[in-house]
Amino acid sequence: LKFGSYRNEALQKDWKQFGEENFEFNELEILEPQDMQNHDPAEDLLVLEKLWIEKLSPLGENLYKMPSKTEKK
Repeated sequence: LKFGSYRNEALQKDWKQFGEENFEFNELEILEPQDMQNHDPAEDLLVLEKLWIEKLSPLGENLYKMPSKTEKK
């Protein structure tokens, strides 16, 4: 964000407009590694993301979400 080229355009725009001092970043949950060989955590991460979006939905438009590779900008 400090370099002005973050891939979430809405977040980058707001960062530039409101300044770093008006943002706070928090770790919401840690996804523990699975012992299964060749386990791809991508699906687990999508499930966690959906759960946290639901939990934080009262924040409405103040919630930034990264577009997935399959979503259009």
